[in-house]
Amino acid sequence: MNRFQWLAVSAAALVSLLLGVGAFLPGEVIGSFVPGTGQRLHAAGFGMISFLIVLAFPERWLLFGAVALAAGGLVEFLQPLAGRGTQWADFGANAAGLAAGVSAALLVRRATRGR
Repeated sequence: MNRFQWLAVSAAALVSLLLGVGAFLPGEVIGSFVPGTGQRLHAAGFGMISFLIVLAFPERWLLFGAVALAAGGLVEFLQPLAGRGTQWADFGANAAGLAAGVSAALLVRRATRGR
C-alpha cells in the first residue's frame, strides 16, 4: 500500500468510526453536537468514505460498494437494539452518498489518468 492509499484508508476509517458510533447514539445527542443530522449526514459520510476508498483503489469499486451498502443496511437493521428505530430513508441516503462518492472518485481517476 502506498502513502496515498494509507492516508485514504486512514481518513475513511476515521469517518467510518464516527458514523458507526453515531449510528447507535440517541438522535438528540448527535443533534446537539452536529447540525444537519439525518439523511444529509448519512449521505455526506458515505460519500466521503466511498470517494476516498475508490480514489485509492479504483479497481475494487464494485466490491467496496457492495460491502458498504450491506454494512449500511446491517446498521439500520441493528439500530433497534440500541433504542433507535430503523429508518430506511437513512439507508437510501447511504446509497445516494455511496453512488455520488464512487462516481466522483471514478471521474477524478479518469481525468487524472496518465499524469
